[in-house]
Amino acid sequence: MDRQSKLTFGNVAALQMEREFVDDQATSLKGVNRGKIISVTSGKGGVGKTTFSVNLAVALAQFGRKTCLVDLDFGLANDEIFFDGVATRNLSDIFNNKKSIEEVVTNTGYGIDLVVGSSGDESISNLDEIRRKYLSNGLERLSKKYDYIILDTQAGVAKTTFDFLMISDIVKVVFVPEPTSIIDAYTVIKMLYRANSYARIGVLSNMVDEDLDGKEIVERFRGSVKKLLNCEVEDGGFIYNSQMVKYAIRLKKPVIVYSPFAKCSVQMREIARKIILES
Repeated sequence: MDRQSKLTFGNVAALQMEREFVDDQATSLKGVNRGKIISVTSGKGGVGKTTFSVNLAVALAQFGRKTCLVDLDFGLANDEIFFDGVATRNLSDIFNNKKSIEEVVTNTGYGIDLVVGSSGDESISNLDEIRRKYLSNGLERLSKKYDYIILDTQAGVAKTTFDFLMISDIVKVVFVPEPTSIIDAYTVIKMLYRANSYARIGVLSNMVDEDLDGKEIVERFRGSVKKLLNCEVEDGGFIYNSQMVKYAIRLKKPVIVYSPFAKCSVQMREIARKIILES
């Protein structure tokens, strides 16, 4: 076996050992056997929310969890880009062509299923309450067929986003270490808290420069939320900024597939592992 083959074999073996360890730990903690709905949201765009959603879904699948990613951007959906445009149907087919949500699910080839959002369709860009409820019911139904449903929501706190956060078991609020992003993320948390959301809320700092202490950034944010709202939010982790993400996007691949041992990919798998162990 040549050096490259040994390296490749070693990497695959390491991933398999990691998966088996998580399976063992999760089995010992297993409780109610039902799918979890995880919303990934942010106070503003441009924080890497979609990139995180896609890679989290793939990471959960790599740990053997049946996962479906749902792109809930009703105007500028782009999750499909990471899978080279595999879908033939999207969310607009539910409302315009009377398809069920099950009928618009597409297999990506990366171990996860995908429900593609809609781009440029004004008919669903602002869903009314009846259609939001109809879609929420479909997501609840879909959760019975998967271990995890990942909702990549629109940024901000519009009603079209907030209703889906309220049906979630877990909400991951993504921010970057910049004042405007932090303030907007805090606003999302405040609205969830005041709405009495039952979801476990976690904060995740994304695109962190390697010369910064990502854990300290998250802890300071959590401390501010505790002080201002008197509520606890979970440590959702942090992810380093990486050129590998940009390279992967250009090739229309999740970075966790393109470069599985890059620091950011390792961190994403660690976040997925933590979710499994705490679910």
